[in-house]
Amino acid sequence: MTRRPESQVDEEVVRAYRAHLRATTEGYTGDLEALLTEDFTLTHMSGYCEELTDEVLFGDVWLRLGRPNGADSITREKQGADMEVLKKVPTGKGPAQMFSGDVWFDVIARGEEPSRLRVNMVRFSPCARTAWHKHAVGQTVHVTEGVGLIQSRGGEVIVMKPGDTVYTAPGEWHWHGAAPEDFMIHLAMWDGVGPDGGEETTWGEHVTEGEYNGPREN
Repeated sequence: MTRRPESQVDEEVVRAYRAHLRATTEGYTGDLEALLTEDFTLTHMSGYCEELTDEVLFGDVWLRLGRPNGADSITREKQGADMEVLKKVPTGKGPAQMFSGDVWFDVIARGEEPSRLRVNMVRFSPCARTAWHKHAVGQTVHVTEGVGLIQSRGGEVIVMKPGDTVYTAPGEWHWHGAAPEDFMIHLAMWDGVGPDGGEETTWGEHVTEGEYNGPREN
C-alpha cells in the first residue's frame, strides 16, 4: 500500500476540522490542539476520514492528532461492539527498492495500540523476492500456495511449500520469495515497535542471482 505523506493527511484533517469549527464557532482563531476534545465527536471525525481515502483509517488519523484523553472510549463507541468489519485496502505493488521481480501485497491487518499486529498477504511471481531485510521484533511467514524460498544470511536457501511456517528472529537478516518455476503466496506476520520504538523493518541490498540460486535445503 502506498500511503500519502502524513503531513498531507494531517493537513486535510485539519482543514475538515476547522470547517466544522467555522460552522459551530464562527470567528474562532485558536489552535487545533486546544480544541481537540470530546465535543468534536466521533461522527464528525469518522465522516471526514471516510471522505479522504480508503487508505486512511480512523485510528491512524486519531493517533496522528495526538490521541487526546477519552480516545479509548471514543474508539469503543465507534465499534459499538467487539467485532468490526474493516474496509479492504487496495492491493499494492511491491516497490522496486524492496523487491526484485513482480510482487503484490494486500494489507490484512495493521493493529492500533495497544495491538501492534501486522499481517500482509504477499503474492510473488516466479523468481520474484524481497531484498535482504530484518524486523525489529521478528517475522513469521506462512505459505498458502505455490513454492517459496527463504534464507537467513549465511545459511542455506530453504524451500517452502503450502502449509510451511517459518519464523525469523528479531534482527535476523533474511529474504524470501518464489521459486524459479512457481508462483508463491504467503502470509507475512510481524509486530510493530510502538510509537517510540524506531523502524519496524530495515531494508538492505537486493538478493543477487548467486544468492538466489545458492544451495537448497529441502
